[in-house]
Amino acid sequence: MNLPWIARRHYEEIKTLCGRLISDRDERIRQLEAERRMLWDKICLLGIGAPVFAAVAPVEEKEEASKSGPEAAPLMMRPSAIMRRMDRLAEERYLRKTHPSRANEEVVAMLDRIDREG
Repeated sequence: MNLPWIARRHYEEIKTLCGRLISDRDERIRQLEAERRMLWDKICLLGIGAPVFAAVAPVEEKEEASKSGPEAAPLMMRPSAIMRRMDRLAEERYLRKTHPSRANEEVVAMLDRIDREG
């Protein structure tokens, strides 16, 4: 674009300044989004025990981490997984107490019947 009332040098300076301002703004937005994701993950980790967003890391670092082995806590070490497992175990204990297994009694009765018949 050639505007006759603007000097080419001045136009180039304004164009580079605007480009720099836009790139600075975009970089700041990326930083704020990463910070917001981190804060939401902290809030959710305290509240429900599981992160909402994936970790903010470049793709190359994720590939290197997967090659070297899982550095993050295993799935069973997460608070949400621990709580689900504790709930399952408590429910199993409760069900065993309230509804004891009758399979053992049925097997003994079946074996007694076979002995009587045989």
